Amino acid sequence: MAAMTTPPLAKPRGALFSKPNSILTIVSAAHAVNHAYSTLMPLIYPLVVAEFKLSYSQIGLMVGIASATSGLLQMSFSYLSRFIPRRVLLGGGQLVMAISAAGTGFATNFNLFFLGNLTARIGGSPQHPVGNSILSDHFETKRRGFALSAHVSGGNIGTVAVPLIGTFLIANYSWRVTLWFFAAVAALIGLALLFLTNENTTHDENAAPHSRGSLRDIKTILANRNVFFIFLASTIAAGGRGLGVLITYVPLYLHEGLKLDATRAGILFTILLVGSVAGPLMFGRLSDQRGRKTMLLLIYAASTILSIILTRVGATWLLPVVLLAMGIVVYAESPLLQTFLADSTQHLDRDLAFGLYFTIAFGVGAFWASVLGGVIDRFGFDAGFYVMAASYVAGALLLLPTREVEK
Repeated sequence: MAAMTTPPLAKPRGALFSKPNSILTIVSAAHAVNHAYSTLMPLIYPLVVAEFKLSYSQIGLMVGIASATSGLLQMSFSYLSRFIPRRVLLGGGQLVMAISAAGTGFATNFNLFFLGNLTARIGGSPQHPVGNSILSDHFETKRRGFALSAHVSGGNIGTVAVPLIGTFLIANYSWRVTLWFFAAVAALIGLALLFLTNENTTHDENAAPHSRGSLRDIKTILANRNVFFIFLASTIAAGGRGLGVLITYVPLYLHEGLKLDATRAGILFTILLVGSVAGPLMFGRLSDQRGRKTMLLLIYAASTILSIILTRVGATWLLPVVLLAMGIVVYAESPLLQTFLADSTQHLDRDLAFGLYFTIAFGVGAFWASVLGGVIDRFGFDAGFYVMAASYVAGALLLLPTREVEK
């Protein structure tokens, strides 16, 4: 079958974002908006429950369907990047998110709110596979760790900022106005990606051209030893991943396990999230110098030890120190795995590899959250954190057969 390639587009006139660092800035800003939406909606749900007289089961069903749909669609955007320029997929997704969020602000019943939330999450689906693909092409291997880690940190900035900004806007203007404000920001980023960004050049001359996207391509990708074990490590270590499990159960542990009041628990959770911004940047730079595998093994070892320590310090002065350290190391794992994957697919179809990675990672992340919920219900929070620690150990063991990629 003849090779298929993304249709070439002329550089947009007046392209403000054309050099690697400027493209990193706009793609990371889009990631921050993506995370901001995911963090903003839980602040709105209690108000919607009261206004529309909903049950928690209805909210849970909506969140579950939206998350699953968003995760499973990521593979499709990797395929679409063969025919549609990636900046169009990413910018168009941001505009879909903006329009959907604005429409959700006008919702007069649960069905309309459900539809708006679902469509907004679909709009955010291209961010991880497409954003990482753009950055992997624009940054040489020796700087790729910094670039993909900065992309993750950009998203985490959105996570940290929203609890403060979103709470203020909701309290002073209503949840509807807050969604309209968010929609305006998302629209500006989307328009900048569409009309002010040039993403056609590439530093990676060894990258495979966009090709068939067939089962044979997937088998070729999985035949690569590094890629195979990276996928396995990502699947198992999702049992303690920051953006999945940790962000769900640490607040519950602070509230229910340690019986802290809402203010203190909120401050401590924010400290964890501050670490999530600093950690990827720090370890991303170190991985450019010392190697992805080396830093990942260090991260898994530190994450294991800190997960166990967290169950022992209680509500003492050491708790914020442990949470900050956990935020730094645990949130650095995913961007480094992504960078290791990008390095290992120089002669393969990288877009397809990213699509597979994020589809699997998001699906398994939801599975782990359910498993850990059952463990905590039956055996308590300590057992839950021990399972997280075990997942880090297993992730490290699965990376042992991999090889560092020469820069």
